[in-house]
Amino acid sequence: QRLIGERRLALLSELAAATRGPHNEHALYEALEKVLQAHRKDIHFSWLYLYDADGNAYLASSSGPRGDETISPAHIPLGNNIWFAEHIFKHPTPVLVEDLASRFGDAVPQGVWSKKSHSAYIIPILEAGQKRAAGFFVAGLSPKRPFDNDYKDFLELLAGQIGSAVSGI
Repeated sequence: QRLIGERRLALLSELAAATRGPHNEHALYEALEKVLQAHRKDIHFSWLYLYDADGNAYLASSSGPRGDETISPAHIPLGNNIWFAEHIFKHPTPVLVEDLASRFGDAVPQGVWSKKSHSAYIIPILEAGQKRAAGFFVAGLSPKRPFDNDYKDFLELLAGQIGSAVSGI
């Protein structure tokens, strides 16, 4: 448990340092991908989607295997509720999606372990002072760890850091 805590703290520290400097979207998303790619034991895959003014979501950043358009489309139009995109746009609250295999079949990407993620946690990306979500972060959960309050809190802290970085651009 201590090792996992240290690993998660390292990820948050590295992300804070890496996103402090970028002053444009491309550099920010590249820094985010690099840090998350190095920490795939806790987050097998991740996809950052951002909303446009009309509520359509577009894939801004990804780490780990992306999968195909079935599971990680480049664009999610408003009304297509894959990853609860419309729900989070209208009601920015986290969502736990379980049993990924029955939802997406073989499209679920392989993580660093020999097993695929069974679940994903979707967290709204909130910018400072805004009530509407700027986007959402899909985190493929490790099949080797229970999704407990520590894991949930870690992912929500991570999403908060991402939100701060996004609003700084």
